Amino acid sequence: MTLRRAAKLPLLIGIAASALVVSVFYVSVYQDFNTGIEETERVKSTLAKTLASRTQVRMQNEIQILELAAKLPQVQSTTFSHLISEEFKGIPPNADPEKRAVQNAIFQEFRDFETVAFLMPNGDVYSVEPSEFQKNLPVVNFAYRDYFIKTTSTQRTYVSEIFRSTATDHNTVVISTPVFRDGALVGVLVGSMNLDVLNKALQTLELGRNEVAVLVDRDGMGIASSERSANSQTKAHSYSYLGNIVEDIRDGKEGVSEVPVNGTAMHVTYAPVELSGNRWAVLLIQPSEDAFSEAYLHQRQAIAIAAIVVAVMGISEYILFRAMLRNLKLADRLEDLNEALKTSNSDLKKEKVRLESLSNELQAKNSHLEYLAHELDLKAEQLQKIDAAKEEFAAMITHELKTPLVPIIGFAELLSDGTLGELTPLQREKVQLMHGSAISLSNLITDLLDIRKLELNKMKFDMIESSVNEFLERAVGSFKPLAESKKISLTYNVQAEKEPNGTLNLICDPKRIQQVLHNLLSNAIKFVPEKTGRIEVSARRIPDDGSIEFGVRDNGIGIPVEKQNEIFKKFYQVDTSLRRAMGGSGLGLAISKGIVEAHGGTIWFESVPGVGTTFYFSIPARPALGNGSNDSK
Repeated sequence: MTLRRAAKLPLLIGIAASALVVSVFYVSVYQDFNTGIEETERVKSTLAKTLASRTQVRMQNEIQILELAAKLPQVQSTTFSHLISEEFKGIPPNADPEKRAVQNAIFQEFRDFETVAFLMPNGDVYSVEPSEFQKNLPVVNFAYRDYFIKTTSTQRTYVSEIFRSTATDHNTVVISTPVFRDGALVGVLVGSMNLDVLNKALQTLELGRNEVAVLVDRDGMGIASSERSANSQTKAHSYSYLGNIVEDIRDGKEGVSEVPVNGTAMHVTYAPVELSGNRWAVLLIQPSEDAFSEAYLHQRQAIAIAAIVVAVMGISEYILFRAMLRNLKLADRLEDLNEALKTSNSDLKKEKVRLESLSNELQAKNSHLEYLAHELDLKAEQLQKIDAAKEEFAAMITHELKTPLVPIIGFAELLSDGTLGELTPLQREKVQLMHGSAISLSNLITDLLDIRKLELNKMKFDMIESSVNEFLERAVGSFKPLAESKKISLTYNVQAEKEPNGTLNLICDPKRIQQVLHNLLSNAIKFVPEKTGRIEVSARRIPDDGSIEFGVRDNGIGIPVEKQNEIFKKFYQVDTSLRRAMGGSGLGLAISKGIVEAHGGTIWFESVPGVGTTFYFSIPARPALGNGSNDSK
């Protein structure tokens, strides 16, 4: 044994030496690598913050000049507003020279502005400088623009999202500030920014290999870029694929992150730019391989050197050990057998200790499970109390929200029909808009309450035998005027030839089934083309189980295949831009699904993009309600 140990001693010393060398080398390489990574991230973070600070100062200067100008008597005056006409797209070019002089002074002093305009409180164009832009305006009222709505509603300065300007036909960001005279809003002063100025500022930066500096708005839409090809004429690029980074931008956070883009790991450093009523951010985007290329290179070189050292030492030790081992094979074999016996004995002892330890652990886990069961009971009781409180709060807040809407809707109707006196066409139009908005808000509150009741299984159902023929007649009748105004064909068909008296009957809650049909018809009318739109509502009995199948077929735009799995989720919008233009909360299909399934039925659809969509739902002949502890059956 002594000889064998003596033979192993050089090998053990060599292994220990190699391990020590590798360990020291590894620690050194690891520290150097981390230091290089941290230094790179620090430099990028400093650059991003510096760019963000410069941009913020630049924007604040422009905001301040507009706010100062808004306080001038020349700007507050609207003496020539009676001269506004379609011909001049506002007032004549030679009218109100004092206001135009202020606008020109702003334009000349701050070259970041492309145009400076003054809008009336109703959104009509009063004046634009340079005046040639005023002559080429495609529209004369900008009340629909987000910056006008935000500024007039909050009565504060607002920096808009990026959008395509109808006046200059390129990407634009607008700064708008309210103008008051004697405490009353007399207009909005608007400065349209030249984004090429911001592009050129970024394009002068000295950046790393394949690195891009971009300025984005809160939705991740590109405002300016350091890429040489970037200018205000090109389509705005979306960086929404950066995921959580866009959320951090909206929250005003800064940081670094690594994001996979088309299979390449991209290192992103971001810093917020705080603006009046909005928030932008500076992004530094670079492939991680390029961003940390020097650190990776040093790491690879160090690893290669370590590998060579270890290989040389290992080969030398192996040769030395083999030479000594030839003379000690017999002693080594005997010692191995002895060690094997010792190992077996040691393993048995360890197994005994392990089994005892497992027994103790099982006892401890059993006690812990009993404790967890008790905790779960307490949590369940707490959740029941929370659900009760939520339901009470939802009922209370819905009542409080609806209560003020009742007089608003009532008085709007009285004003609209002339009961409270004759109105001008403009006044009637605004009153009708107010009435429609109040009705929409009331419907939204009802939808929110319905979806909450469905989630808590608290929606009540009044189950009675009802006529399907009447369902369809009422549903189609309520939408007929709207369909005729859009020249949309709206028909219904009840297959009841084999039914007594030719009437299809169903046991259900008629108001809730009417609600489902209303939601499906409302969606269909929104998404079929005017003049050529066709909508057909049908109902039939399924012979196999006696259930009633309803269908709403249209020749609308259809639902994209990739969106179809999400269509019944709460607040889901297939196309947010189109959906916002049409209106809707995104709750209708979720509520319809809950009502149908509460009756024990199913709802589904078939859709071909560009051809049309058919929504189906079936109700069993004798539905067993799936929710509502107080349901009337």
